[in-house]
Amino acid sequence: MKQGYRIISIEAADIYRHEQENGVSVGYKMPENKSDAYFRLFKVYLDNSLDLIELEKAYKRICRKKFSFQDKSENEYTLAVINLKFNYTYKPQEGKHVKIKDLRAHFYENGFYLDGIHYIRYKRSAGSSREGKCLFIDERVYKAMDKWSSCGLKAQTDLASWESYKALSLSSIKGTVNIPLDGILFVPDYKSIFTEEVISVELKDGKLLAEQKQTEITNDIWDGESFLDESVFADGYADKHMLLLRNKFFKSCAFRTKLQKWIKDKNITLDDIKKRGFTLATDVRQIVMVTTPNSLKYLKFAGGLTEKSMTKVDFIKKAYEIMKKRTKSMLEVGMKAPEFMLPDKNGKLVSLSDFLSKKVVLYFYPKDNTPGCTRQACTFALKNKEIESKNAVVIGISKDSVNSHLNFATKYNLPFVLLSDTELSAIQAYGVWQEKKLYGKVSMGVVRTTFLIDEQGIIQAVMPKVKPDTNADEILALLGY
Repeated sequence: MKQGYRIISIEAADIYRHEQENGVSVGYKMPENKSDAYFRLFKVYLDNSLDLIELEKAYKRICRKKFSFQDKSENEYTLAVINLKFNYTYKPQEGKHVKIKDLRAHFYENGFYLDGIHYIRYKRSAGSSREGKCLFIDERVYKAMDKWSSCGLKAQTDLASWESYKALSLSSIKGTVNIPLDGILFVPDYKSIFTEEVISVELKDGKLLAEQKQTEITNDIWDGESFLDESVFADGYADKHMLLLRNKFFKSCAFRTKLQKWIKDKNITLDDIKKRGFTLATDVRQIVMVTTPNSLKYLKFAGGLTEKSMTKVDFIKKAYEIMKKRTKSMLEVGMKAPEFMLPDKNGKLVSLSDFLSKKVVLYFYPKDNTPGCTRQACTFALKNKEIESKNAVVIGISKDSVNSHLNFATKYNLPFVLLSDTELSAIQAYGVWQEKKLYGKVSMGVVRTTFLIDEQGIIQAVMPKVKPDTNADEILALLGY
């Protein structure tokens, strides 16, 4: 499957400035085509997804032109979608400043022009929503894509949930599994109700008040979890025991089970199953998935679980093509290492192709000045001359800023290159932006990973979850120390 495309990522304040200078109908003027300044605007990596697959088909059908183009390193770019950021206020030399909320209102309502193409608000990705980012799409394909991604549903009062669930089809994918609708059994979720002392935040007299008190808490035990029969794993996933599934208005963590064997061993009939849940199956042998209505977010807007609601939308009638979210899809040995162009500690842009005559030790780490990352960097610094003697260079990448890297490198006298990837373009391209669990809390972050890349740009080794203290010695062993 394709890895995805690089897309433009730009500040709303910059587009607004161009509108003031060039007029709204002209909007943002791009740098000279295919120049370094032009390619530097493509800072974000749009992962392969169900959404992207459909977008490419719609774009070719409606616009009747190529969806993407390549640079000399064969990286793929597209102008069909643009990532708009809202980090800065617009500050003209004269006149009033335009606040971020006003920039957001302006572009959400009017869209913007870029090189003669009108872009309008499409959707936000779940990963970027907290950072104030939003995807804008070529207006020519908006109607077709909105119809496809909305599944015939309408936004209701809970707009936050609507925006979040509508963006599920943007989840990056490694592959697909096909699960027919009549192969799914929906069973009621089980609610756990208990009392515990917590810090409770409540609205009283128009104010938010926090106080410690005994509070009744209700949890859905099987919230977002499913059982999958082992037969679903046979094609391409035989070594997996869990799949993270995504589709339009659907998300679930599905565990491998011997579901059909259990049904057979227990002499379970279709009537038995229909007494305990809901299914469109006509034979008990069809059932390969057991889940709860909580996984199917579509039901929140379709009026509950009924035969009518389950068959009226086209995407459900055809098949349940569920996407496996790419949280563990790191690049593999033998693959071409994705190109990147990122600023170093001094703000100078550095590309992987700058080092084609050398081996590259490319390591991704979570954060400057943290204990593990500091030990790893200092160990690489101690071994740097030995690594260089093997015709290799060390490059460290994190999502820290350029200034953070400068302070980090200066403080510990680091002799190798540190690159700032605040947009997560390289981090996502190399598959190291993944779910992490700490003290029971799940969040997204950089998984400490090192890649060894040869002189032709081919990955020779992948070292996930490396130990900071031994990583440099492991690399030297691979280089023939």
